[in-house]
Amino acid sequence: MPRANKVQGLTRREFVKAGALLGGAAAVLAAPAARAAVPAVGDAFWKQYSGTTLKIVSNDHAYPRAVRTRLAEFERLSGMKVEIDLLGWAVYLQRSDLEMSSGSGAYDMLWVPFIMMTRWLSANWLAPLSPLIDNPKITVKELLALDDYVPTALNVGKRDNRIYSLPILMNTHILFSRTDVLQKIGLSTPPDTYDDLIAACKKIQSPEIAGFIARGTPATIHWNFPVILQSYGGDFFADPPRDMTPTLNTEIAVKAAEVYASLLSEYSLPGALAFDAPDVIANYQQGRACFFIEDDVYMTQALDKTKSRVWDKLVASRVPKGPARRAPQMSVHGLGIPANSRNKEAAWLFMQWALSPEMMMYAMDSQNNSGMTRTSVLKSQAYKTRFTVGGGDIGALREEAFANVKIAYRLIPEFAPIGDRVGIAIQQIASRQKSAKVAMNDAQKDVVEIIKKAGYKISA
Repeated sequence: MPRANKVQGLTRREFVKAGALLGGAAAVLAAPAARAAVPAVGDAFWKQYSGTTLKIVSNDHAYPRAVRTRLAEFERLSGMKVEIDLLGWAVYLQRSDLEMSSGSGAYDMLWVPFIMMTRWLSANWLAPLSPLIDNPKITVKELLALDDYVPTALNVGKRDNRIYSLPILMNTHILFSRTDVLQKIGLSTPPDTYDDLIAACKKIQSPEIAGFIARGTPATIHWNFPVILQSYGGDFFADPPRDMTPTLNTEIAVKAAEVYASLLSEYSLPGALAFDAPDVIANYQQGRACFFIEDDVYMTQALDKTKSRVWDKLVASRVPKGPARRAPQMSVHGLGIPANSRNKEAAWLFMQWALSPEMMMYAMDSQNNSGMTRTSVLKSQAYKTRFTVGGGDIGALREEAFANVKIAYRLIPEFAPIGDRVGIAIQQIASRQKSAKVAMNDAQKDVVEIIKKAGYKISA
């Protein structure tokens, strides 16, 4: 039966509530609460599952890399052995979804991607954490510090007042610009509109340096493309969840696709359409591009003095605006325990350790990781000092973005294949295989079929 008011396990009310929690006043950070002292936790607590081997799989990102550097510490503390597989984004999406759908129980914990959250929860593939939280034998409330999480971030992993994942990453888009290059082309401030950005790229583009850089693979394009699509007044659907009619071949959407494709093909580096995050970051660190629109957590790796040639030549600012508005996006990712894990309690001990306030501060400091989810870290002087770049306060840019995001299109379980399909269309335009109109028309047809097959009611 067509579902006008049901979104794969979420009622319309829950869907709207989820969207509201990811934008507006709820996203404004509260002042840090006074942290309760963490009581001494002895061997009897940590060594309850000594001898257990935990297997974890995660997106290869700043926070899990930080955790992995301190695994030996946890293994000494707990007597457990921990194995962490870190995979690139596209590979991780496929591997993790296959693992969850198969129910093999091969992993005891995993990164919960934002675009998979609704799908996995609807299928009951994630174990509820609430029973673990409420068990004093395996939970130290002061170490867990639930009240320290940004409410917006914590609420993403909740359904029916139960917690299914704890937030490990909360990110948005910003613009990095090279101050030395801006000066050479006569600009005192970063571009404020996409017309300004393209005009600047035309002046910069040369064999020595590209105007623009961003990820170009289909599985990653859908993260950046909405920044332009929505700024021009377009979106993926007419009015989710009330009207899930795809709107990918409107005149506005076609124009936005042309703009994004031109940035990738005309003003980026050779091979840009094959770039994933590590490629983009490495090239930007080497000074091979001027403008960088991305997830703020990826971008801040350009501040690593040991790897970056441009760490002292950058300014952070808001993303450019289009004819309609400025449209940074937002995502909140979590750590969760698969429902079929055989080591839930042991995994829960590890999760408390890995996401503790102290570990989160370490992840921020050691990895130049701006995507923190705890108020005590985000509001710390250390955060503000580290992430004020060329006078641009990344913390303030994040708060402004979180208060204005519109991401209802990403809350549906089917968004991963839809996003991939749109990414393919952008690649086809950028590589001149198809015109923007033809590519987006073809994408529209395929997405309509995905939406109809899923049972949504659409108006056309």
